[in-house]
Amino acid sequence: MNLRSLVLSTVACLALVACTDDEQHTTSSGSTGSGETPAEHVDLFACTAPPTCGPIYNHLGAEPASERECAARLIADGTPGSIYAEYTVSGAVGRAAFIVVLGDGTALVQEREEECTPGDCGTTSPVVWKASGPQRVCDVLGDDELEAACADGSTEGCFWDPWNYSGQDFENLGNCKEVEERGCEEVAGLVGAK
Repeated sequence: MNLRSLVLSTVACLALVACTDDEQHTTSSGSTGSGETPAEHVDLFACTAPPTCGPIYNHLGAEPASERECAARLIADGTPGSIYAEYTVSGAVGRAAFIVVLGDGTALVQEREEECTPGDCGTTSPVVWKASGPQRVCDVLGDDELEAACADGSTEGCFWDPWNYSGQDFENLGNCKEVEERGCEEVAGLVGAK
């Protein structure tokens, strides 16, 4: 089983549990170093329905093209849905984002990082992830350009992924602000999960 199949299987399996479970799954955000109890976050990776688009893998370029186009059309059409994206550079800490496109030019975003020592990252299978971070709402950048690029079924320029080339920051999401955590059922309702 390749990594993509493993990720899809895991997301689908966890989504099935979440959609049939009224509990809100939470994760610890890790040690604060100050002796305080870490905050707990609703884990979108574990409790949402399978993503509408993705996974999109970014390692020296985002792929597959079909999922980047799916994400672009979702954003250009203003349709609520979800996107799963990973950024990995050999030996560097991998990152993942679960992005819930809200259809109003914004998205609910949650990130997590690989649990590893820099230099040894990307060597475990399956990937071990740190606890998910807080939920944030971000502006989706470039949606006007996508609308034109994706018009009339065109595929030229009709692609989207969240990362910049270094993978350290979002390129196509901006003005992110932490928000009150949304539960599994609420997020499933936002994307029209059945």
